[in-house]
Amino acid sequence: MNISRYDSISVILGEYGRRIKTTRIALSITQDELSRKTGLSRRTISNIENGNDFSMDSLIRILQTLKLDRNLNSIVPEYDNERQRYKKKKEVPVVWGDEK
Repeated sequence: MNISRYDSISVILGEYGRRIKTTRIALSITQDELSRKTGLSRRTISNIENGNDFSMDSLIRILQTLKLDRNLNSIVPEYDNERQRYKKKKEVPVVWGDEK
Protein backbone atom coordinates (compact mmCIF):
# COMPACT_ATOMS: atom_id res chain seq x y z
CA MET A 1 0.00 0.00 0.00
CA ASN A 2 1.25 3.47 -0.84
CA ILE A 3 0.86 5.94 1.98
CA SER A 4 -1.08 9.02 0.95
CA ARG A 5 -1.07 12.43 2.56
CA TYR A 6 -4.82 11.96 2.89
CA ASP A 7 -4.52 8.82 5.03
CA SER A 8 -5.38 9.12 8.71
CA ILE A 9 -2.60 8.91 11.27
CA SER A 10 -3.86 5.50 12.41
CA VAL A 11 -3.71 4.18 8.83
CA ILE A 12 -0.15 5.48 8.42
CA LEU A 13 0.98 4.03 11.76
CA GLY A 14 -0.59 0.71 10.83
CA GLU A 15 1.17 0.66 7.47
CA TYR A 16 4.54 1.55 9.03
CA GLY A 17 4.03 -1.19 11.59
CA ARG A 18 3.14 -3.73 8.88
CA ARG A 19 6.21 -2.79 6.82
CA ILE A 20 8.52 -3.00 9.83
CA LYS A 21 7.13 -6.41 10.79
CA THR A 22 7.35 -7.72 7.22
CA THR A 23 10.97 -6.57 6.92
CA ARG A 24 11.92 -7.97 10.33
CA ILE A 25 10.45 -11.37 9.45
CA ALA A 26 12.08 -11.36 5.99
CA LEU A 27 15.43 -10.78 7.71
CA SER A 28 14.73 -13.67 10.12
CA ILE A 29 14.92 -11.39 13.14
CA THR A 30 12.68 -12.05 16.12
CA GLN A 31 11.07 -9.31 18.16
CA ASP A 32 13.41 -10.24 21.02
CA GLU A 33 16.46 -9.85 18.76
CA LEU A 34 15.23 -6.52 17.41
CA SER A 35 14.60 -5.44 20.98
CA ARG A 36 18.18 -6.24 21.98
CA LYS A 37 19.66 -4.56 18.89
CA THR A 38 17.63 -1.36 19.24
CA GLY A 39 17.53 -1.07 23.03
CA LEU A 40 13.72 -0.92 22.88
CA SER A 41 11.50 -3.26 24.85
CA ARG A 42 9.88 -6.21 23.08
CA ARG A 43 6.54 -4.71 24.07
CA THR A 44 7.43 -1.48 22.26
CA ILE A 45 8.39 -3.45 19.13
CA SER A 46 5.09 -5.33 19.29
CA ASN A 47 3.12 -2.13 19.79
CA ILE A 48 4.78 -0.48 16.78
CA GLU A 49 4.17 -3.52 14.59
CA ASN A 50 0.52 -3.47 15.63
CA GLY A 51 0.11 0.14 14.50
CA ASN A 52 0.23 1.86 17.87
CA ASP A 53 1.76 5.30 18.30
CA PHE A 54 5.54 5.47 18.65
CA SER A 55 8.29 8.02 19.16
CA MET A 56 10.59 9.27 16.44
CA ASP A 57 13.48 7.89 18.50
CA SER A 58 11.98 4.39 18.36
CA LEU A 59 11.35 4.65 14.63
CA ILE A 60 14.90 5.79 13.87
CA ARG A 61 16.41 3.02 16.01
CA ILE A 62 14.35 0.39 14.18
CA LEU A 63 15.03 1.84 10.72
CA GLN A 64 18.78 1.95 11.38
CA THR A 65 18.82 -1.60 12.72
CA LEU A 66 16.83 -2.96 9.77
CA LYS A 67 18.94 -0.90 7.32
CA LEU A 68 15.87 1.09 6.22
CA ASP A 69 17.33 4.48 7.09
CA ARG A 70 18.42 5.52 3.57
CA ASN A 71 15.64 8.08 3.12
CA LEU A 72 15.55 9.76 6.51
CA ASN A 73 16.18 13.11 4.77
CA SER A 74 12.91 12.80 2.88
CA ILE A 75 10.83 12.63 6.08
CA VAL A 76 11.53 16.31 6.74
CA PRO A 77 13.24 17.85 3.70
CA GLU A 78 15.66 20.72 4.15
CA TYR A 79 14.07 24.11 3.44
CA ASP A 80 15.88 26.55 1.11
CA ASN A 81 15.37 30.01 2.68
CA GLU A 82 16.76 31.87 -0.32
CA ARG A 83 14.28 30.34 -2.72
CA GLN A 84 11.58 29.74 -0.11
CA ARG A 85 10.97 26.19 -1.19
CA TYR A 86 12.07 22.72 -0.34
CA LYS A 87 15.25 21.55 -1.96
CA LYS A 88 14.73 18.69 -4.33
CA LYS A 89 17.22 15.97 -3.76
CA LYS A 90 17.63 12.78 -5.67
CA GLU A 91 15.72 10.26 -3.60
CA VAL A 92 16.72 6.67 -3.22
CA PRO A 93 13.62 4.50 -3.54
CA VAL A 94 12.56 2.97 -0.24
CA VAL A 95 12.48 -0.81 -0.30
CA TRP A 96 10.62 -2.31 2.64
CA GLY A 97 11.11 -5.93 1.64
CA ASP A 98 7.61 -6.58 0.35
CA GLU A 99 7.93 -4.66 -2.91
CA LYS A 100 9.47 -6.14 -6.01
